[in-house]
Amino acid sequence: MYRVLGVNLFRVTIWLWFSTGVFGLRDVKIKVPQAVIKGREANLECSFDLENENLYSVKWYRGGFEFYRYTPTDLQKVKLFDVKGIKVKESESTERKIILEDVSRDISGPFSCEVTADKPSFFTAIQTAELQVVELPKKEPYITGLKHRYYTSEDRTFHANCTCEESYPSPNITWFINDLPIRGPHVMKHTFNRGSLITVVSTIRHHLSKKFYINGYMKVKCTVSLFDVYLRSVEKNVDLFKKRRRNHHPDRMVISTLPPPKPEDLYYDAEDEKPEKEFPRTILSFFSPSEASSNLTSLLLTTLLLVIIFFSNCR
Repeated sequence: MYRVLGVNLFRVTIWLWFSTGVFGLRDVKIKVPQAVIKGREANLECSFDLENENLYSVKWYRGGFEFYRYTPTDLQKVKLFDVKGIKVKESESTERKIILEDVSRDISGPFSCEVTADKPSFFTAIQTAELQVVELPKKEPYITGLKHRYYTSEDRTFHANCTCEESYPSPNITWFINDLPIRGPHVMKHTFNRGSLITVVSTIRHHLSKKFYINGYMKVKCTVSLFDVYLRSVEKNVDLFKKRRRNHHPDRMVISTLPPPKPEDLYYDAEDEKPEKEFPRTILSFFSPSEASSNLTSLLLTTLLLVIIFFSNCR
């Protein structure tokens, strides 16, 4: 008897739910961007299915504070309420979406959409999602501490830093070696507060392995991401050698194999830098001007004497 009565009560309850339209409002969904850049607009959507019922109201909350209400049966359909940091673009907001202008970090947190069906049910459903307002880094990320080349016979490990300056909240930094992600104990993260912003330095320390040899070099890359609004990568190529060549050091001058110069060759005299003096061109002379006439007379007499002796002997 009691069992039959219980079954009948259950059937009556189900009939009352359907007759009053409890199941008329369904599929209430909220769509809030995961992150919005500070100073820009945020588009928040609330979708629902009333089936055969009418809409009584749609309300938006930030945390527990209502800031937007849409009531289609009222003379003033849209009503706004003051909540710190929230500015609604009323001209483009409806019962299914609202637009927030010039968003600030103060509004980061839970946003809720509450939908209520009209009489007789006045059934209400609410959905909540998180919104994060972010500030992008002031400059591009960069890598420091990485050498241009390594020798596996001498270098067992390498380390480098990837820095992302002044953003909010703290970004994610991922290291890659030859496009393979590196995580775990090889990577350490350090954060520094600079006023209301955060600087992040990620340090990688890893051993050099044969698997890193690809065409004689290793590609090291770090990727910085901030939700779905910021993604930057910076990479460097590092030469890898098994051992150092003889008489070669990458960071020093190549040593010559020629013999050392002599000490006298290294002597430097400032006089050597002076230009040479120019001398006038002259014709060499064996006689001085004072002796020219007497010497010429002696020469003529000697010649004449030799001619006379020559002809005398010919006879």
